[in-house]
Amino acid sequence: MDPAPNAHALAARDRRDPVGSARESIAGGEIDLLTCDVFDTLVWRPVAEPHHLFVEIGRRLAAVGALPRFVEPVQFMHGRVVAEQQARERNRDARESTECTLEEIWACMPERWHERSSAGGSLEEWRERGLDVELGTEADALGVHRAVADLLRHAHDEGVTTVLVSDTYFGEAQLRMLLESAGAPLDVIDRVVVSGERDLAKFAGLLRAVVSEVGADPGRTIHLGDNPVADVRAAEELGAIAVCAAVDDRDLVAPAVLDEVAIHSATRGDDGGVTATAAARVVDAAVYRSVDAEFGVTVGGPLMFGFTDWVSRTAEELGVGTIHCLLREGGFIADLLEVVRPDGPTPRRVHASRWVMLRSAVFDGTPDQLLRALARNVDFDPAHVVDAFGVDERL
Repeated sequence: MDPAPNAHALAARDRRDPVGSARESIAGGEIDLLTCDVFDTLVWRPVAEPHHLFVEIGRRLAAVGALPRFVEPVQFMHGRVVAEQQARERNRDARESTECTLEEIWACMPERWHERSSAGGSLEEWRERGLDVELGTEADALGVHRAVADLLRHAHDEGVTTVLVSDTYFGEAQLRMLLESAGAPLDVIDRVVVSGERDLAKFAGLLRAVVSEVGADPGRTIHLGDNPVADVRAAEELGAIAVCAAVDDRDLVAPAVLDEVAIHSATRGDDGGVTATAAARVVDAAVYRSVDAEFGVTVGGPLMFGFTDWVSRTAEELGVGTIHCLLREGGFIADLLEVVRPDGPTPRRVHASRWVMLRSAVFDGTPDQLLRALARNVDFDPAHVVDAFGVDERL
């Protein structure tokens, strides 16, 4: 095996611009094959978790009478998740593979939903309508990572074979339709390979099979993907150059904020633009570089200043003269308010310790709020409880 690509493989993982490293290898004639993951690499969905998009699918089905009135969009999401699990379990028992197709998933959807819907038609027609609505919703939602699309174009122009390899239940024709709708550069893609039609996932051998079918040397192959196992480890074990295209949201946004974003996404079918903004700005503009000062300039600063301006203007429209800014984070917002809108409502810094918050949850909160408060204060001791609640420590 040629040692030069292997040496570059380490550089591609260690350098701050792995996609740039891949581009340099391609331009230098070191690469014959570029394989690329699809979802969360070439394209993204505007939701915290992929299955949250099912909420919007449920909403669209309900609008055309394809769901019973008692099935809310969130309930549809859960039903769709269960149907996929059942389809994968059936295939595991029948052909020892958990890969499945979209048609097999819809064959597992609750038949009573069709029976109680007002759309009419046969069960098969109902399933076809559901499948079409799901594809349409995906097509409307998908966005393209420009940096990845540009890399694929560059590889094609340099005579490198380009193959999309996806672990997905979408068939090749369905995936091509979705990518074309999203504006992905299908004209520079030589092949599209999906796991559902092969009964084989990337890590289980699909990536190896693609490289073999193309006839490429793994050492002269680059694989681009976001999953640390299905993409990165699979490529490394194959002997290919693994370029990790993942953007870890928890490196971009505080975990507590992400929890709230996920809750919003799971009930609304979108995450308020957090995923889209983080991915588009960091993946495209920063080109996979580490999240440091550049993130502050390109993402953090504009977002925080925009949010602060919105808070001030909203308070002003409501006739509020004072904005109470809670805890250290609130102190930061108060500092921004004084800079962004010095003539706007007055920021007032308010400190409330976690023990005050815990006391509030005990006396005024719901059981769920109390459990969350306790979970966030796992290191409290008896002395804290005595001080916070004024109780006898012997009790």
